[in-house]
Amino acid sequence: MENKPALLPKHATLLLENLQEGIIVFSSNDEILYINETARTLTGIGSSESACPFSCLGRNFRSPDGQMLSSENCPCFRILSGKRLRGAEYAIWRPDGSKSIVTCSGSAVAEDNEKNLFAVLYLSDLSKLRALEKINHDCTKMISHDLRSPLAAIQCWAQLAEHHSGRPDKIANCVSHITNSVQKTNMMIQDLVDSVRLELENLNLEKQPINIESFLTNMLEQIDNEEHQRRIHLVSEHNTLIASADPHHLDRIMKSLLTNALDYSDASSIVTITCGCSEELITIAVTDQGAGIPATEIPNIFDRVYHTDASPQREEGLGMGLFIAKKLVEAHGGRIWAKSQEGSGSTFSFSLPAADPAKRLASRASDNERHPDRDQSDSQNNDRQCSHPNAPMARAVTSK
Repeated sequence: MENKPALLPKHATLLLENLQEGIIVFSSNDEILYINETARTLTGIGSSESACPFSCLGRNFRSPDGQMLSSENCPCFRILSGKRLRGAEYAIWRPDGSKSIVTCSGSAVAEDNEKNLFAVLYLSDLSKLRALEKINHDCTKMISHDLRSPLAAIQCWAQLAEHHSGRPDKIANCVSHITNSVQKTNMMIQDLVDSVRLELENLNLEKQPINIESFLTNMLEQIDNEEHQRRIHLVSEHNTLIASADPHHLDRIMKSLLTNALDYSDASSIVTITCGCSEELITIAVTDQGAGIPATEIPNIFDRVYHTDASPQREEGLGMGLFIAKKLVEAHGGRIWAKSQEGSGSTFSFSLPAADPAKRLASRASDNERHPDRDQSDSQNNDRQCSHPNAPMARAVTSK
């Protein structure tokens, strides 16, 4: 539906379209007369859908805790019945399943003859404010609970070192434990800071074309833990996958997924990385042979404070690795998902935009310059094997 041109002067319409508040004007006969862009975003209503009666849109309004509203508590009914709305809070459930939190204010306006009644509804977005409140609650909980463990360990080992003041060997052992606890604390704080920055979408990406196979191979070569090196296998369906990504953040995504896979599977099992592509997307998947995830938990595994007790290997931490990975993937314009079957392991996959053709060629040329001894027939033969030089078990890199 197009907004009624005779309802508002052109300059007024332009002003309303640029307001940060949502504006909906509807009539007493349930017709939407005007809706600005902010209101479309908050309600999730498209231009073609705005021809629907306002009462239909009103059914998407819920109480702040998500409960259905009775008809007399819907904003349109309250306004048209002569009640003035002042900062009433609602949750709006959009057609795509997402929701926004808003405050609504509004009143009815009658024309001179008082036969035609119009209602104006103002929507103010509270979603970011509520998100900040949730962040504050989660951070307070994490600081008061999770950070206490390594800090208590530091205090304990410091007191023990003081007790062994005349024993250099004992003191060295205490210092080692203190250093380890400090590192864990720093990691927790960094995760906390990163999660807040990502939640507020305050992230700078320095995207560049990245050869995924080379990137992953180099990343795996830098793993200090030889046991982890043995367990991780890399399988690539193509040897020239070029993604558009920030290398630092891609490294963080991969390490979060690998840490999760290694922690939640047996120490002797294999973790497999597979890579593939479609016309415009690069897909990377990490598969473990762990106990799997119950179907009821899969929708929550990327939440900020999700925890499970199914890990035989998991060390202390805030448990925000998957949450951070999800936010980083989404910041790249990609998506992340998980598939799992109890008793058969889990696969975490994510997609990233492929670099445009010109950048792919430039990246490929640069990669060839860095590796002049690489077999140039790889892309033609589409069949090769390579392994990590220090790993007792080969990590296969195959092409199909």
